[in-house]
Amino acid sequence: MTKETRKIALNKIKKQKEFFEKNYFTVGNDVIKMADVIKNAYHNTTKYIAEVNQRVYSLKQYADNHNLKPIFGTITLPTEYHRLIGNNRKNPKYRNKHLLNEFETTYCPYSRKCDQLDYKKYSPNGGKKELSKIFKKLLDSHFLKTDISKDDKCYFRVYEPHKDGTPHLHFSLFVPADKLEITHQKITKYFNDNYPNQRTDFQIDIQNPVAYLMKYILKTFDDLRANPDDITDLSLWYIHNRITRFYTSKTLISLEIYRKLNGQYSLLELTYMYKNREISVFEDIVTKKVVSICNTYGEIYTKKTVTVEEENKTIKLKYEKKKTTPLLFIDGEQYIQLPDGKLKLFEPIIPINQRTTHQIVEDINNLDYETMDTNYYGLLNNELIYRDFKYFDNKTNEIKCDELISLNEYGV
Repeated sequence: MTKETRKIALNKIKKQKEFFEKNYFTVGNDVIKMADVIKNAYHNTTKYIAEVNQRVYSLKQYADNHNLKPIFGTITLPTEYHRLIGNNRKNPKYRNKHLLNEFETTYCPYSRKCDQLDYKKYSPNGGKKELSKIFKKLLDSHFLKTDISKDDKCYFRVYEPHKDGTPHLHFSLFVPADKLEITHQKITKYFNDNYPNQRTDFQIDIQNPVAYLMKYILKTFDDLRANPDDITDLSLWYIHNRITRFYTSKTLISLEIYRKLNGQYSLLELTYMYKNREISVFEDIVTKKVVSICNTYGEIYTKKTVTVEEENKTIKLKYEKKKTTPLLFIDGEQYIQLPDGKLKLFEPIIPINQRTTHQIVEDINNLDYETMDTNYYGLLNNELIYRDFKYFDNKTNEIKCDELISLNEYGV
């Protein structure tokens, strides 16, 4: 980071903070500043890092539930993307300058213009895009896309700079345990054949995979709890070059839904509830934004009516408070009122992975095999297998829960 780029990045953060401090939400008589609810790597960092932890551990739990094991990889860019050699000498091949004379240009017969070498391609942001393309091609390779089903793999990846500012990629790819060795060999061969000039490293013998990856994730964040203005050049590198630190596969339910429910459930619980059809999500057909989330008893989230006002260049978002349905108790039992006016005994939904083994067996025995939801049955069955439990089915006189049931067709 130069003095100029550092100043630009710090100014960007300053303007964001000023915007969040000056603008606010009005909910009934309550006034809430945007700065109190916005969270990212520079605003409310504690909440943001807690959410990152939730994403990582939920994905790791998903991998454990499906008996997936990690392959850790590091991918670097070829020499033309590196400004320095050994972090101290200028690289003569940087941006392929050695292939282009100082005043040499290339004539394009279609645009009828003389175009010089595209330097943006070799910027940190351009390097990040190149790494993303390389990783995407890896995921689209036959041995990963065809040989391993969608539900039997997941990943997260982190972008990090070298000392000269050139990005490189760390990833953790989870694959079935019985395919770990062969997949590791195929990935190594794939890069040796297709990217022989790039330095790569792939490992499968990491003892604590979550701690190993969290080390790479957390070191990209600044600890701003003591001093919110103590922002390092590492953080400014991400801002200035418009690079997102951390990505995951679309294995879990979207963060938008998780955030709407404000931590009522973990990401993994919400994912299983969605697959189990215990919750329904409704989107606006134009904006594709979530407007309502319902469980089997009614609405648990609804988008509030918003009025946007501007006074003296200050934005005020006025929300109408949600009208809460009064609790109904009859003879000590709580009831809810359905849309048609009828009353139904309130029974809180317990996520499958939080139910007792006895309760899960009872739930299975109460299913009607002719009309049951096969997705629901599969989730119950698989949860018992994760607990290494088998039971005798009185209806069929068979030992059940001896193999996992594929839920591929019910993917989120």
